[in-house]
Amino acid sequence: MKNRDDDRAFVLAFKAEIKKRGFGAQTDLAEKSGVSKSLINDIINGRTFGKVKTHKALALALGFMDFEGFLAIGRKLEQDERTLARQATSNEALANPEAPTLLEILIENRFLRLELEKTRQELKYFRTLGGQTDKPALPPPAKIDKVEKAERDALVD
Repeated sequence: MKNRDDDRAFVLAFKAEIKKRGFGAQTDLAEKSGVSKSLINDIINGRTFGKVKTHKALALALGFMDFEGFLAIGRKLEQDERTLARQATSNEALANPEAPTLLEILIENRFLRLELEKTRQELKYFRTLGGQTDKPALPPPAKIDKVEKAERDALVD
């Protein structure tokens, strides 16, 4: 039986990934996944959720080997949206100094995106090995680490 929470999580992560990839992403995804462009468009625009089999094919075509990890990204985005909505509509955030601020949420999202990019680089590296090993020794993605360090340093200053 399908779980609507998983459907919503998938759609949020899927929309974010498509938006990030930009123009032509739907067409490329349709070719890679075997899912029609019209169904991809319907999922993005909320006309249908699609089936779990379709979700898995789309996530795999986007480069996500771990479907549950992809859903976790969507759940985190949904949680962040709810938090932002609560902060925008409530004075509670002003009364509660321990509530996360919009800046803290945005910073956390940025770090999640950096982690996602690291995972993609590791996946590309693994594919270059031809899938010869279960857990290859991966070189640290230096570029991402430098960006992460620079952002963390900027927050401390």
